[in-house]
Amino acid sequence: MTSTGPILDDDLPPAALVNGIDPRTGKYAVQPLTPKMLCTIAEGRPLTQDELDEISAAVQQREAHLGVGHGIDDNALGQCGWGIIFAANDPRVTDKKARLARLLEHRREEAGALYREFVGVDGWQPGEPGRKFLNRHGAAAGPVPVHKVPYYLLLAGSASEIPFDVQCTLDSRHAVGRLDFDALEDLERYAERLVAIEQAARPVPRRAAFFATSNPADVNTHRSAKRLVIPLADTLSEKRGAWSVDRRLEKHATKSALSELLTRAEPPSLLFTATHGLCASGDAQQRANQGALVTQEWPGPATEDRQMQPNEYFAAADLTAGIDLCGMLAFFFACFGAGTPRYDEFLTVPGAARVELTPVPFVSRLGERMLGVGAIAVVGHVDRAWSCSFLWPGAGAQIGAFEDVMLKLVDGWRVGAAVDVLHSRCNEISYELAAALKERHFGLQNDEEVAGLWLAQTDAANYVVLGDPAARLLT
Repeated sequence: MTSTGPILDDDLPPAALVNGIDPRTGKYAVQPLTPKMLCTIAEGRPLTQDELDEISAAVQQREAHLGVGHGIDDNALGQCGWGIIFAANDPRVTDKKARLARLLEHRREEAGALYREFVGVDGWQPGEPGRKFLNRHGAAAGPVPVHKVPYYLLLAGSASEIPFDVQCTLDSRHAVGRLDFDALEDLERYAERLVAIEQAARPVPRRAAFFATSNPADVNTHRSAKRLVIPLADTLSEKRGAWSVDRRLEKHATKSALSELLTRAEPPSLLFTATHGLCASGDAQQRANQGALVTQEWPGPATEDRQMQPNEYFAAADLTAGIDLCGMLAFFFACFGAGTPRYDEFLTVPGAARVELTPVPFVSRLGERMLGVGAIAVVGHVDRAWSCSFLWPGAGAQIGAFEDVMLKLVDGWRVGAAVDVLHSRCNEISYELAAALKERHFGLQNDEEVAGLWLAQTDAANYVVLGDPAARLLT
């Protein structure tokens, strides 16, 4: 059975909503959290040194850009540099470099003297925080010193080799991406394909597709369709009239519709989706299905446990042999759309052991598969996605950052530079959160403010790029 109650429209519910569905029950993987609960988490979880450093940087440079310095074109690799980072103890580093040889040579030609390979003792050391890695190579606070650590950084390794929190920390100032394939043949195929696309220099077809579900009795997807995706599609139509906009929204956001978009002879160059993501922690199929996109066939939150059926979500297995995504850029707004860290960043209980999401962290199988069949990059969430990404309590829809990313991508910006606005937003929120927490020490009861800021800050930090961060749509 499913709930058939009314869907709230414009008012935020009195609790934070998370976009994740447990396939074993058909219910929300996490129940809504009240501001008081979130505030307790925010106050009780000690800030890591990386987070304290980030807040300090935000305070000191609130108006400053934390990317490249003034006068440097962050889309020109010859000015801002490109580098690749391997784990110092990676046993496959020689094989990986051999498979990536064509891409490495291509980026070396573009970046010139600002090309770097961080390998062996120069690579990422086990247990090393992202900021310590930067410090070790001469990069301190302020604009990126591109002659020491390039602005564009590609992590060549799994999330167990180079953790997601390292990627997110580096992302606060750099444009960072990750390549992680189980099969080295797929790594080589991706590299060869990306270089071939860039050297051909053919403009991409100006086609975009927006896919957003609105499942029955489900506030989350109703909001994301109405308040995020429809406005984004409207903005692209109005501001970039040369782009055709394909809308697969609400009742039309079916699995067959998404499959048709991805399997057609000429798929869209830009795909933006907003759906629930599967949250299969503890399930035997977690690695295969976590982060799969829940489609309109899901009948809404169940009142009784029921096993979800494969026709209710789109997973990596649905990208069958012969599919060619033709250099697509994809943005998934969904829980675990890009990957799953080992520990839960949100549901921490002060004084208790950390909540484990998976014994071994991993990149989304769907994202990995899309890169393997022709996508040049996938942007998505590590951990859960929350409505605060685009809807701020008391301030209405806040989609300016998403609009900025989308317009930069269709204008040909490199994907790492385009999504930098999301990480800059995280830095700004960190400053506001620090101020709000400070006020609590003076007796101000600002539970809702602290809860909203903490949730938004943690949420904004969890956007990552899968693929080369220097990839772009040639327009």
